[in-house]
This record gives sequence, structure tokens and C-alpha cells, in this order.
Amino acid sequence: MIITQRLILRELCEDDFEAEYAVLSDTAIMQYYPYSFDEARVKAWISRNIERYQNDGFGLWAVVVKETGEMIGDCGLTMQKINGRIQPEIGYHIRRSHQRNGYAKEAASAVRSWAFEHTPYQVLYSYMNAENTASRATAKSIGMRHLLDYVNEEKILTSVYAIKKEDWIMTDVRIIKLKDRPELKEQAAIWFHEKWGVPVSAYLDSMNTSLCGDQIQEWYLCVSGDRIIAGMGEIQNDFHNRKDLSPNICAVYTEPEYRCMGIAGKLLNFVVEDNHARGISPLYLVTDHVGFYERYGWEFLCMVQGDDEPDMTRMYIHR
Repeated sequence: MIITQRLILRELCEDDFEAEYAVLSDTAIMQYYPYSFDEARVKAWISRNIERYQNDGFGLWAVVVKETGEMIGDCGLTMQKINGRIQPEIGYHIRRSHQRNGYAKEAASAVRSWAFEHTPYQVLYSYMNAENTASRATAKSIGMRHLLDYVNEEKILTSVYAIKKEDWIMTDVRIIKLKDRPELKEQAAIWFHEKWGVPVSAYLDSMNTSLCGDQIQEWYLCVSGDRIIAGMGEIQNDFHNRKDLSPNICAVYTEPEYRCMGIAGKLLNFVVEDNHARGISPLYLVTDHVGFYERYGWEFLCMVQGDDEPDMTRMYIHR
């Protein structure tokens, strides 16, 4: 089940026959199909999608309005063999009586996010009659891009839209300063603790200092929805012997599934720009990585001795 602001998307069941028959018989939908949805076809349609859900854990969901409990359409992710290839497709139908209310966008957007979060697919597709301007608009509204048009086996000019996971992530990702979202303090402290093993209390102390107006200490987060997917901090000294090289960017981390998408680079650039706006430059950073920070304007400066560490580590500067 998927729950959005106004809708509930739940598994189709046999009891949905009459409502789904009304959806698929809607003249606004039927004008784009070369056949009619008689009772046998609708029953087969529902049975097929129930089987898909049982086998794959996903399929077509019934779109139900929260407020009234009325089923107004269907939307889901199915594996379709289209143009000779098996591909994950987002499909949606909304009854004419409930169109132009943003329901198709809300449902399709939820399915898109669910698919990228719960399946291994890196690209999702949507296929539609090229004359179906409403369906094309819905695809665009959830970030899909038009790939091509082709004539399918039923001699219908078909438009193909697609969205990549990395593009979805970047449109859904927001960079924030903890000072602007202080209610995330505890969540952020626990998240950084899980990544670096530093006590939660130490992060909370630093974050509280930041929230009390300290001009150096800052904490930055990348969030996708309610989830923290990347972050870093800014402190006076990142536990090394060069106290004169300050402030330091610290605790740089990106969740593994969100790496190689440019997120860390965007966050680093955001931090640099934020500091420049506050008149703070240069910035320093200690790391064992070679070749990564150079991409974003950082330069190797010198070796420093970490507190209670036997080996020297690299210090970088951003001027």
C-alpha cells in the first residue's frame, strides 16, 4: 500500500471489478485504445495484475480517494514487453470525472518514488498513445523525458517517456543547513554517529553550539524526503595538531546507494559558497582520499598528525 496526501494506492482485488470496469470503460480513456474493455477483458486484466503482485511484490494498484473511499483509477509498476524488450513501466488511468485535479500526477509520482526505493530498476518507462496529451503531461510532471515515438504492433503511434534513478534523486534532493531545520538535530546526530562512531552527545554539543549562533560551527545535510542521504559538518579543528588551520570541514559522508551521482560535490560546493557569503575563507579538510576533493577545487596543502593516530594524514585547502 502507498499513501499520499490525498490518495491511497492499494493492491487490486477481485472486489474491484465494477470500479475498475468503470475506470477502463471511461470514454476519455477508451478513445486511445483500439479495443473495448468488456467484462471478460477487465476480469482478465485484474487477475493478471493480482498474479503480478503476488509473484513480484508489485503490479497495478487501485487509486482510492482518502476522503471518500472512492476508487477513481489505477496506477502501478508492471513489467511489459514493449517493442521487443521487457521494461518496467509506470501505467495510470484516472476517470474523466476526477481528471484535472492532479490525481494522476500524485499517484504516478508516488509509484515512481516507490519503484526507485524498493526495486533494483535504474530506469522507469511510460508508454502512451502519442495523441494522449493528458498522459504525456503527467509523464512530464513526474520528471520523465520524451525519448521517442514509434508505431506499435497495433499500428498506433506511441510515445515513450523515461526517467533515470539518478535524475529522480537529484530532483528530489535538497541541501539544507541545520540552522534552518533545527528540528532535525537529534536525527542528524544519530545519523552522523552511525557513520563515524563518534558519540551522539558530541554531535549534539556541536550542533547546539551552532544553533546558539556560533559563526564557525555549522552542519549541512542532503535530504531526500524525510531521509538524510549525505552530510558534513564545519568545526574549528578536526582532531589534528595544526590548530592554526581552521575551520575544518568534517564528517563528510554519502549513503552508498547515492554515491557516484554528484551529491557530495554539490554539498561541498554549497558549503564553500555558504562560507564565502559569510566571509569565511579558506576552508580546510583532512582526508585519506586522493583525487576526489581535487574535482571540486580543493588542493593538497600538507600532512598533519591526527590526535592519537600513528600515521600522518593529508590536509586539503579550499581558497
